[in-house]
Formats: sequence, structure tokens, C-alpha cells
Amino acid sequence: AVIGAGSGGLTAAIGLAGFGHDVVLIEGGSVGGDCTNVGCIPSKALLHASRHGHPDPLAWARGKRDELALREAHEMADDEHIHLVTGWASLTDRRDPHVVRVVDGDTVHEVRARHVVVAGGSRPLRIDVTGLDPQRVVTNEELFELAELPSALLIIGGGPIALEMATAFHAIGVRVDIVEMQDRLLSREDPLITEVLERSLAARGVGLHLGTTIDRVDGDTAHLADGSTIDGLDRVLMAVGRRPRLEGLGLEAAGIAASRAGIVVDDWGRTSVDGIWAVGDVTGSTLTTHGANAVGRRIVRAIALPRLPRAGAVRAIPDAVYCDPEVASVGIA
Repeated sequence: AVIGAGSGGLTAAIGLAGFGHDVVLIEGGSVGGDCTNVGCIPSKALLHASRHGHPDPLAWARGKRDELALREAHEMADDEHIHLVTGWASLTDRRDPHVVRVVDGDTVHEVRARHVVVAGGSRPLRIDVTGLDPQRVVTNEELFELAELPSALLIIGGGPIALEMATAFHAIGVRVDIVEMQDRLLSREDPLITEVLERSLAARGVGLHLGTTIDRVDGDTAHLADGSTIDGLDRVLMAVGRRPRLEGLGLEAAGIAASRAGIVVDDWGRTSVDGIWAVGDVTGSTLTTHGANAVGRRIVRAIALPRLPRAGAVRAIPDAVYCDPEVASVGIA
């Protein structure tokens, strides 16, 4: 049983099905998870639309996303070894944690599996800003559903989502400002990389407000902690990080060790309960599609080829940020 049809869950389900295992794939939302529906795919589609002058870039990005999501759903439904079940899943109790309860409205299913892979994903964080109208605020989960482009976009955060959306919306013609509490963008990258990126963004007219926060909002004016202001506020994109979706999974009942950071796993995705695995954002340790795919493949190997020794650490994982200029890296961390 695989809980969640995002990047990590699909990697596990498709990989195990390829070895002839029967897989029950459980998804309460849309097949593809965050990556297909509110992350990688619509963001890259919007970047493409911004560079090629599509008259309605948001609608074009939604169309590309919906086309891929439908194709992925059909592929899962057509695979003879994958049984797609719609609903919200939870583990049961320590006496038999391999029973998964699935609720879809008034319908309740129980799935008994030899192995259970938890791939519940994550949700975007929100922070409170004094005076900021919640109707102005979007995260990546709502951004692509906007009916029309904002006149100005204030982005809180300086990570990959923030920079990709700053690149796309600025290219479309939207005024963009970034507020980041760290003293530089992409703080996990080499300082030389972020220096080049910051110079490029500033030269194109993106407002950079680094080493500060938003103190309050009055009407359509944001007052920053460093004393500066940003006028003409229209929409605010919260891009300050993500939190694992742990609620409702029944982890405590099943005896699975977890913290606010996510489900505790080893390098092979094994949890504290034998036969229960976890992968992707829900673990708090692999927060990218590439990372989820890498660990998902290790889970497939461990389940499908149990006699092979589980030796070796996670191999180097690639990463990329599709801002302008683009940033790419490869490594263990």
C-alpha cells in the first residue's frame, strides 16, 4: 500500500509494480501530488509561458498542468498491478499497523498490506503579518488559480519557489519585490552564486529587501523592519517553507516515531515499525522531487530485492532552481 500519489509515492508504486507487486495507491487529492499540481509542473509551465509571450500565461500553465495530471491518473488506472483508491488514508494501531483505513466521504475501505509506504507530502507555511488582508495572500497552492495577473507581487521568502516565481512574474510584466529575512537569497547555495543572482535580479528591476522582515501593512503599503516601505501592494506570495503533512496519518496509533520535522527514517526510508516506510516531504529530509525519487527507488530495491545487501549511503542528488540565471547543483546534502 502506498499512501500518497506524489513524486515519492509514484516512484515507489511504479517501481514495485514493475517487479510484479500488486500495489494499492491511495490518494485523497489529485494524482501527481504537489509536484504535478501546485509545484514543479505549473511553475515550469508558467516560466515557459512568460518567456514565449502567451497572452494568458496563468491559464496556459493550468492547461499544461491539467493535461499532465489527467495523463498520470490514466496511467495509474491502466496499470494492471496498480489499484488506485481515492480517499484519505490513516494507519491503524500497533497490533496490526499494516492495515490502512481509507475514508472517502461516507465510504470506508480497509487495505491490508505486507508493506506500507507513507508519502503524504507537505503543506506550505504561512506567517502572520499585522494588517495584511488574508484575501491578498496566496501560497503556491493558490497562486496558479488566480483569474488574472496581479499588478504587483510581493514575495516573502528567498528560496527556490520565491525565485522561480519572481523570474516568471517579472518576465510577464508584473512588478516584483522580494523580502527575505536572511542577508542573501538561496542561503544554502554558495555565496558567489547568490551574489551573481542578486545582481542579475536587481539589474532587471526586481526589488530586493534582504536581511529584513515585514513589520506591518497599512492599506496597500508594506512597512519593513529596516524602515523602508513597499507601495502599491496587490498580491503577497508566502514562500517561507513547508511543513510535513502528518495530521490524520495515525502515526502515533501505529507506533511510528515522528517529530515536527517529519517521520523518522533511515537512508532506506525505513521507519521505526517493520514493514512501514516513508518517503519525500513527509519525512522532512528529502524536500525535493529528486530527493523523493532517489529514496523511493531505494525503497523499491529493499522491498523487491530483499536479499541484496542494504549497503551504501544515498548517492549524490541533483538539484536545480529555474530562475534567471538558473542555478544547478549536485551533492549529498
